[in-house]
Amino acid sequence: MDDLMTLEEAARALCVSESRVMRLVRTHKLEAVRHGRLTLVKRESVAARATTRPHPPQAMAAYHLAGRALAYYRNGVPLSMPREMYVTPDQQADLEAREWLAREITALALDLLSAVNTHHYERIDALLTRWQAVLDEYEFRRPSGLGGVDLEVLTPEAGDPDL
Repeated sequence: MDDLMTLEEAARALCVSESRVMRLVRTHKLEAVRHGRLTLVKRESVAARATTRPHPPQAMAAYHLAGRALAYYRNGVPLSMPREMYVTPDQQADLEAREWLAREITALALDLLSAVNTHHYERIDALLTRWQAVLDEYEFRRPSGLGGVDLEVLTPEAGDPDL
């Protein structure tokens, strides 16, 4: 049983989604064994595939940054006010800045994930530079005195020494 791993473990080892691991199993690029309804992947086939194209540390840090940003927006950053509330011009400007930041960061996060998953590492530096420019632009657009978005979550350096 030590030579088998779950889909989740294989996905983590290969830096891909579980559905991608299943696709690799179906196309016979990874060896797997069925135990009832459970699919277990052979550890040696995952190791062979992982060592053929390993991700450098910067790519993995970018991958985690993108995932953190997407989770942040998926988990409910308030992007609008209830209709019955009176919205001041500063609040309106803050909402517009939040919406703009959400669009830009989400697009950049998807581009980062794509660059990592397709091994286009030369694009990562350019995307991270653009990422920082977007955060700086948000600081400029956002009216002072309002809470705004938690930029600590979206900052590349937050817990990622490789970025």
